Amino acid sequence: MGEGDGGQVEWLDLLVETIRRLHDSLLQIGGGMPGEHTASLYAACARPFQSAFGESIYVTAYEKAAAIFHGVICDHVFVDGNKRTDTIAALLFLRGERALPDFSDQGSLRLALLGQVALSAAKSELTVEQVTFWIRRIFEPELPGAT
Repeated sequence: MGEGDGGQVEWLDLLVETIRRLHDSLLQIGGGMPGEHTASLYAACARPFQSAFGESIYVTAYEKAAAIFHGVICDHVFVDGNKRTDTIAALLFLRGERALPDFSDQGSLRLALLGQVALSAAKSELTVEQVTFWIRRIFEPELPGAT
């Protein structure tokens, strides 16, 4: 069970269980080996909500999505399916924060781009800040009149 400041952190247990179920579903659909590193899973799920000196480290929805994305993939939380799981988890996180626009017209292109970000992150080529940049670039709504 998650703990923080000496007490239970029920939201962390719920988030871990949600990511775990997402991972299991993705393995059923696409195949792969089950198994997890539980401590790393908890760390990846808690990462977007870290603070220092009373200030949140990851403030925006994009930063928080990037933190969980980076944590799952770079910490190799699961035996298999990390890139699939972190990609969908980041999208769900953005949707929950109402930061994911309707992108059905270019959905497959945007998912392909996010897949490339996952591949680069898996090779330790990207920091959380760089992942944040790419998630924002891929999914942030365009400004009116922007080309």
